[in-house]
Amino acid sequence: MKIVQRATLIALGLLAACAPTQRRLLAGHHYEEALAGAAKGEVDGGDLLAAIERDLEPGLHLQAVPASELRAHLGGVASVDGIVLVRVIHDANQIPIDSLDVSLSLLHRSTLLPPIEPDRETLAAVTGEPLPVPTVTVTPTVTRYKSVGFLELIGRVVANVATVGLIYPVLPILPSERSGGEVIQHNPDEAEYRAQIPVAEALRQWLQPPSCNGGLGQLCRGYLLWPRPQLGGDAPLELAVSVSIGGRGDAAILYRLAIPPGALEGGLAAMFGDRERTLEDLHRHHGRARIVVYPLDVLVPAPRGGFTLASRSEFQRIVLGTRKQPGLRAHPGLRFRIDPARLPMAEDTDRAAQVAELRLLLLSFGLSDQQIDILNAPAGPGLGNGLQVQYELPLAPDAGEPGPANPANH
Repeated sequence: MKIVQRATLIALGLLAACAPTQRRLLAGHHYEEALAGAAKGEVDGGDLLAAIERDLEPGLHLQAVPASELRAHLGGVASVDGIVLVRVIHDANQIPIDSLDVSLSLLHRSTLLPPIEPDRETLAAVTGEPLPVPTVTVTPTVTRYKSVGFLELIGRVVANVATVGLIYPVLPILPSERSGGEVIQHNPDEAEYRAQIPVAEALRQWLQPPSCNGGLGQLCRGYLLWPRPQLGGDAPLELAVSVSIGGRGDAAILYRLAIPPGALEGGLAAMFGDRERTLEDLHRHHGRARIVVYPLDVLVPAPRGGFTLASRSEFQRIVLGTRKQPGLRAHPGLRFRIDPARLPMAEDTDRAAQVAELRLLLLSFGLSDQQIDILNAPAGPGLGNGLQVQYELPLAPDAGEPGPANPANH
């Protein structure tokens, strides 16, 4: 038995020695593998995303389209007082990750102001134009009787009289056929939309998404449309930038950047000037927060509900840390997001009970209810494995003034 135990320990030691360490993964730029390791608590997710951010060096430029130019593009008949059209340019270095997605919103106090959706219904509501309605064509039912010979007609009448009309559905006195009786809906075509909602259609063409790989190694150009923010008080209007990283889609770096006061057009001009700026530089001068978000996939459902003791212990280590390695609780702004529909759970386990179990587990680690978000009906695909962590990263050390950046109109 001792020999078997010794051999097992040696094998486990060899496996641990062969397992890629965080340093080796980052040095070799094995980012997708490292992202999977961060979800398992084997790699520090904050350090990993900060390293990816440094390699990506994402750049951004925003410029509001002047109201006169927007009005001219829309035919000079539309009121543009309530909307702001913004040209967006962004790019990033080509690095070994599966995907990159950049999304933007405005933020005032705790209210998120996403761009207006560029679909016809939404844009027509913004411009106040009535949408063309589908037309319906109804074809009436027409019954056509077939001609029959005299003797055949007599035979049909006699057969129906003899059976008191029971065979009439099968052998009618006069055979017939029916046609028509259809209801056909004709949806408006492109010409009808252009004729009836010309302003909304012009905006929709302007707001087509750019065809680029999220900016990985190439320039992305596009436009976003926002309702003009109605500001109040002394809280600044902020630009919220989300940089989603990797094939899983649920790891990201979020930036909150304070826009200089005044109208949105002037604030963006003061913030960006006439050149693209890196997000690091923007955060250094306008940053309100820099947040990492990534999934945690360490909890294993127990057969009778809850989570296994081993996975609970591993989760505790990740959150509370050890004497040598601080845990997640040491980070400022720590929050956990729970997606009940995607939590791992055994069959016949009550979902509400599983969520309650995870909430109590987090509370036992010293977190407060304010640090725990439970999603009711997540928008989009939801959290991949039901649990996501987020916290703030400190500002990167000052590396001096940034060098020349790519001009925004190159």
